[in-house]
Amino acid sequence: MNKGDMCSFWQAMTCKSLYFVMAAGGLSIQPNFAEMSTKELTAYVLAHREDMEALHALVSRRTPDSEATWYGPMFTKEGVPIEENIRIAEEAIRKRIEKENQENQDRSH
Repeated sequence: MNKGDMCSFWQAMTCKSLYFVMAAGGLSIQPNFAEMSTKELTAYVLAHREDMEALHALVSRRTPDSEATWYGPMFTKEGVPIEENIRIAEEAIRKRIEKENQENQDRSH
């Protein structure tokens, strides 16, 4: 094992997003999707598009339609803006950004 392999091995040993699996060929390192943030899992899925287990883990985190917030259309069929629906959506986006910013601040303190 060379120095580069040892660093990779040590990173794997200390990374909670990986776990070890005893396979037919010996010990292998597998991603631990449950420990990954949604951002990390999304990046992993994009880099490993053939990994259906990872894709399933990502899709299973989606908010069910029954719990989702639905907003009206922003425009009529003729393309005319529906100002009230636009205002409601903008307000929801503003509140979501404020909430995420507050959560980020709380985590950094």
